[in-house]
Amino acid sequence: MEREIILVGTYHFEQYEELIEKKENDIKELVEYLADFKPEKVALEWDILKEKELNKEYQQIDGGYSSNEIHQVGFGLANSLGHDKVYAVDSPGQISSADMIELNQTIQNSYPEIAHKMKNIQQNTPDISLDTPLIESYKKLNDKKSTKALEEVYLSFVVITDKNGRKVGFNFLQK
Repeated sequence: MEREIILVGTYHFEQYEELIEKKENDIKELVEYLADFKPEKVALEWDILKEKELNKEYQQIDGGYSSNEIHQVGFGLANSLGHDKVYAVDSPGQISSADMIELNQTIQNSYPEIAHKMKNIQQNTPDISLDTPLIESYKKLNDKKSTKALEEVYLSFVVITDKNGRKVGFNFLQK
């Protein structure tokens, strides 16, 4: 039997903490919408080496979720489906602030086309607001056009080198 994997991009709720607190019903609606797909497993962006700790947290919470997206959406979805565990799928990468700054500065200084694409993505990424249902923001965030644009930018990082020939973009992607 062929299995389908659905990836759902999400917002980092801690950046919208006050808004998220007011969107409890929207979060429930989003979780119900995702539950309609009947996922057999729920995988979360979490260090794969710390999956045991993730599941300990999942087992202990019992609905008292913090305001982050892993608790609200990931744990909420898995719990609503009666899953015994969740799955960690993030590699233990070591991207530092310095890595991000170096990549961004190199792009801004030497790769205007990539900088322009990044700016377009940033300007067109839907935001969370009181006026827009959360499920609509998620649908826009995950539409094919947005996802394709983001993939293209990430893939373009492979060619980014600094003035000394160091593969800044490739090294960034490896972390």
